[in-house]
Amino acid sequence: RYLVPTMRIIRFEHLDSYRLLVTFADGTQREADFSAFVQNSTRPLIRQFAAPEKFATVHLDEFGVLVWGEDEMDINPVSIYEGEFEPVRDTVIA
Repeated sequence: RYLVPTMRIIRFEHLDSYRLLVTFADGTQREADFSAFVQNSTRPLIRQFAAPEKFATVHLDEFGVLVWGEDEMDINPVSIYEGEFEPVRDTVIA
């Protein structure tokens, strides 16, 4: 896997069941919410990680990529960096 060095994930923190706070090599932090991605997927490979204990298997590989299970699923860091998994916030219109 080849990544732009700044897009390399250097650490992450679980915020809750499916949300992670991801830190990139350039210092950028993104909150990523994977709940819709894993819960709404029709692909069994992805859907298996809707179980919280399976989602919790997330770890970083040697390339700075989030990986689940035994390298069963990974997410391109560029998609996280660019905000593809940003949590949806409730908007109150006054």
